Parts: sequence; structure tokens; C-alpha cells
Amino acid sequence: MKNKKIMFVSAGNEDRIRKGFIYFEKVVPRILYHYPNARIIYVGQETKWNIPNWCKKKIISTGHISWKEMRKQYQNCDMIVSTSLCEGFPNALLEAMAEGLPIVTSDIDGIREYITHLKTGFIFKRGDCRGLIEGISYMLNNPKKAKKMGKLSKEKVKKLNSDLYSEKLLKFIEDVSKNGGKARSVNLLK
Repeated sequence: MKNKKIMFVSAGNEDRIRKGFIYFEKVVPRILYHYPNARIIYVGQETKWNIPNWCKKKIISTGHISWKEMRKQYQNCDMIVSTSLCEGFPNALLEAMAEGLPIVTSDIDGIREYITHLKTGFIFKRGDCRGLIEGISYMLNNPKKAKKMGKLSKEKVKKLNSDLYSEKLLKFIEDVSKNGGKARSVNLLK
């Protein structure tokens, strides 16, 4: 197996809990042991990794980078992994989809509007290290399927229409306002 690059994006030390950094950190030694040619591309503020030194040597930290550079990073990776416990809007995942990257993500609220499990990515239960390992391993063991997932996710994100999205969001907000804070669930992306 040629070198595989796994992207992990985080805001650094101050956001370790919300971004689920601790779960990614727990699985890194196991992933890198079973996939010795894998490398982690870490995009974010400098952080201290609580992993063995041999693993640290396989992590390439980019620090905070511009969008132009970020796009190059997406194009240089084989997948993106998100371990967030909660997220307002998964920008990094949408950006990765636009670049055709397969995605391994936690089941944050709303993620199924963007990602279909085993079609456009792999979704695991938040905080589940075993599921996270399973997702990363699935992508590494099935490169053709992973590539197809990336292609399908790119097609899906291309269909996003900001005018339609904004219109639906405004209608949703109006419904919430009119109904005393209650509204029906709306898929803003369809």
C-alpha cells in the first residue's frame, strides 16, 4: 500500500473536547501501527499530542493555513476525519466534499443531511473509538470504494443551491417564530 494521508482538522488545544480530538488521539497509534505507510495531516493550531513518539513522527502539522493552501491539502489527502462531538456547520467537511475526499465523521447533529453512510462517507457514533477505527480502516482497506464515495460526495455538494438553502432557512426561522419555538424538521439541502 502506498503512503495514505489522513487529514484531521482541529482548532488546537482550546477546542480539544468539542472537536473530539481526544478520541482521534486515542486511535492514532492503532491506525499507524496497522497501516505503517499512513500519515496524519494535522491542520490547526499547534497542539501537544498525547501519543507515543514513533506516532508523532508520522504526523505532518501544517498549522493554520489559508483557503488556497487548504485546497491543496485536501487535494493531497486520501480522506478527511472529523471526530467532533458537536458542530454548528461542518465547513471542513463541505470543503472536503467539494474536493472529492471521502469522509469519516462522527454522527453530529445534521450530518446525515450531507453524508450518507457508506455511500458518500462513513458515519460513526460520537466518542466511539472502535467505530472511528472501523471507519478509517474501511477507507484504507477499500480504496476504490473510498474514491467512489469521494466522487459521489463531490456530486452532492455541487447540487447545493445557496438561494434555495437561504429561502428554506428563512422559512424555517419564520415557522419557529410563529409556532412558539417549535417547528417541523426541515432538510435544508433538498
